[in-house]
Formats: sequence, structure tokens, C-alpha cells
Amino acid sequence: MTRLTTILAATFLLTSSALAEEARIYPERLLAGTPQAASEIFVERFAAQDYFAVFYLLSAEARLDFFKVFQATFGFEHVFVGTDGAIPPGSIMAPGTDVPDHVLADRSLTFDDLFLKADAAGMLPFTFAEDAEIGAVKESTSQAQVQVATQREPAEVTLHLVSDDGGAWLVDRITWDGSGEDYRPWSRASAL
Repeated sequence: MTRLTTILAATFLLTSSALAEEARIYPERLLAGTPQAASEIFVERFAAQDYFAVFYLLSAEARLDFFKVFQATFGFEHVFVGTDGAIPPGSIMAPGTDVPDHVLADRSLTFDDLFLKADAAGMLPFTFAEDAEIGAVKESTSQAQVQVATQREPAEVTLHLVSDDGGAWLVDRITWDGSGEDYRPWSRASAL
């Protein structure tokens, strides 16, 4: 009986210690320790239309800039195609829509809704296939650039990643031939 108790206690300690090392909340579980892995997760979630996860795979600056620009311009012409500044059709952010308080309080839900509706309306400037090819990685200490093939024009985008204080890599900006660099997470030059 003593041996069984010792084995059970050791198993409990090992299991609880391993669980304590796992990420505690969903956004932390998405994070990756290399630019390659972070790019793969970002592209996979983007292709799966999981824009809630995409939001948390962006750097804090990119998440903040997305909403700051909207607040300044009241439009999304810098992000979405064919909007003329309008909010994607069917979005909870559309004029006259009664936006629930829980959505207003959580920007990730608003981001998810906007991107899901823009995707459905064909308003995203690029999309990824689930098996998108992750290309060359150029990495420095705290920044990286990763080439990724897209499903249509532009044929390729560059993910500009930054390393946060905890060592996780996050997408800070996305550029492509002809894009602007004025806003995060990306800027369509033709809209400016």
C-alpha cells in the first residue's frame, strides 16, 4: 500500500507541475517561440476564419492601431477592399445596429466580427489557403520577416513579427508589393 501511495503521489506531483507550466488562458496557448511557428499558427487561424485567434496573434501595437485608426477615420478603407470607408455589411458595427455591451467591452469580439463579415463579402485584401506555403524567414534578435503565399493577388505577403517580453513571436505588420506602411496590421496603399 505504501508503494502505491508513493507512486500516486509522484504521479500527481508530475502531472500538476506539467499543468502549471501550460498556458493558463486561451490567447497564451496560441503563442509560439519562433517566427516560423508563429507564422504557421497565424496563417492556419486566418485560413480557418478564426479571427478571434488572429486578434491575439497580433502584437499589442497592431491591435491598438487597428482601433485607433478606425476611431480617427470612422472607416476601414485602409484595411478592407471596396469599403469606401464603410463597415462590412452585416457587421455588428454597422450603423443602426444595437451592439451588445459585452462586444463593445471586448475588442477581440469586434475584430472577429468585422473580419468574418469582411471575409464573407470578399473585402479582405488577401486570404490564405489552409496549406499556405511559409517561405523564407529572416530573423534578428527581436524582429523577423516571413514570406507567405496567398490564395490570390497579392500572390505573397510578408509577415513582420516582433518578439514580446516573454519570448513569444507576434505579427506586427503585414505588407505586400504595393501596400502602404502607414497603419497596422496592414495598410492598402490604394486606399490612402
